[in-house]
Amino acid sequence: MNNQSFANACQITLTELLAAKEQRAALQKTLINQYSLPLISLTITIPGPVKLTPCSIFLFDQACAQIEAYYQQNQIPCLHVIKNTDISGPEGFFILNQAEQPLKKACMAIEDSHPLGRLWDIDVISAKNHIGISRNALGHPPRTCLICGNEAKACARARTHSLDELIAKIDDIARQNGFTDKP
Repeated sequence: MNNQSFANACQITLTELLAAKEQRAALQKTLINQYSLPLISLTITIPGPVKLTPCSIFLFDQACAQIEAYYQQNQIPCLHVIKNTDISGPEGFFILNQAEQPLKKACMAIEDSHPLGRLWDIDVISAKNHIGISRNALGHPPRTCLICGNEAKACARARTHSLDELIAKIDDIARQNGFTDKP
């Protein structure tokens, strides 16, 4: 996932990105209504207009493996799984038969304990109000920036770090943890 591979990869437009977010929200709502259970919604934290790369697929597969290991090891019934991969990046949806707060705590533990976890966005959407459960709501601090350790949302809003800097950091983290772009 270097700058050269990004230059040759398919870029998503803002219109396509917004349409993908709307489709994701509609699918989340449908699954929650169908099962009346909280939903795990998994995406990969990739800044910029290129969302689908060999690295993002690697990161997605690693995150899915961690979620699957969690529910299998804890004997939590998984009622439905959907995995999508398109220009907006890989995304996964898991319906587990578990209460939402323990599920969110488990997802935060996965994100916080795995070396790739900072590159994953594992949201838990409430079946009660269809709103994501925040880290803050459970007494946890917000996620930190990959580069400087400050609050990630503040750095993103202020565009504190360049896209090249962020991509290089993501590439470095992924390569240190098993990613290779060689077949």
